[in-house]
Amino acid sequence: FFTRKEIYKYGSIPPSFFFRSQTQTKVNSEGRLLNKRNISRDCYMTVFVDNMELPDFSTVDQIISNTDDIIGIEIYSGIANPNKFTLQSNGCGTVLIWTNRY
Repeated sequence: FFTRKEIYKYGSIPPSFFFRSQTQTKVNSEGRLLNKRNISRDCYMTVFVDNMELPDFSTVDQIISNTDDIIGIEIYSGIANPNKFTLQSNGCGTVLIWTNRY
């Protein structure tokens, strides 16, 4: 879990830049999040922003312009994640992003 205080250290940047610096995630050329630990195939992570699942074709940068809007991030790199999100997860990991919008 990353709190606002930890995210603030990165400055005001597009969220994809934050995820590029994490050990669990990588960002492909389209801007979508992948599980870095699954090297055998592209394993796209399921992303939720304020409890709403992003469509497969969306990127985090399209929804959130910079990290100033983010108050918390949770990254689950495997099938384990909070029960509320288990049925919607694809097994490649889940990213939960909480913003100050709501």
